[in-house]
Amino acid sequence: LELLELAATSDPLVGLEVLLERNFLIERPDQRLDFHHHIVRQVAYESMSALQRRRWHLRVAEGLVVLGRAEQNPAEAAFHFGQSGAQGSFRYARFAILAGEKLLRAYGFHQAIDYFDNAVIALERLPAGATLVGTVSASDPASAGDSPGGWMERALQGRALAFESLFDLAGATDSWQRIVALARRHNDPNLLLRVHSRMATVLGLMGQARESHRLLQDLVLILAPDEGDEARLDPSERL
Repeated sequence: LELLELAATSDPLVGLEVLLERNFLIERPDQRLDFHHHIVRQVAYESMSALQRRRWHLRVAEGLVVLGRAEQNPAEAAFHFGQSGAQGSFRYARFAILAGEKLLRAYGFHQAIDYFDNAVIALERLPAGATLVGTVSASDPASAGDSPGGWMERALQGRALAFESLFDLAGATDSWQRIVALARRHNDPNLLLRVHSRMATVLGLMGQARESHRLLQDLVLILAPDEGDEARLDPSERL
């Protein structure tokens, strides 16, 4: 009911009373409303135009964020932002990543990979310099100044962890290599160091000693210090 009152463009009380009286809707004991039959919901949904559906999905998604429910159930928020058109693409990617990370913690690795892959696709389609558009609240896991780069890294890292958990070396390697490409594009030596170290460790644990050593050699070259660069000289020598 809170979500309905927040998303509705006008007072829904009169319409609700009619729908409840005619048994199109039923009221649950937990103060939730439900359609009497899924066919009723399907017919109502399909009777709307594509533009109406997109706008309602966006209002519902933003309502979930304002009510603080989006973080509790990021998959639901991701679904509605994903159905709301291009203006919801950035936030769709964010909540898809959060949903994937939640599934990682629940050992739902295959489903997590699907969410991470879809988030990566959505982020790749964003125009350069894209930022958050629309309603922002304190409960939104992102702010208006965000850029897609950090979320892309987060999606790829989650994808790599899911593949590692499935002992899928090819999938994990593909994910880490894509992060390497991202780090090179953004000239981020710290990220490059973390990724190479992770890849070398995983390959070593999976018995790929030769590939692990080759990565470590590449890492030494990456860390090759400029003259007088003590910050890089120390980790290079220790490696």
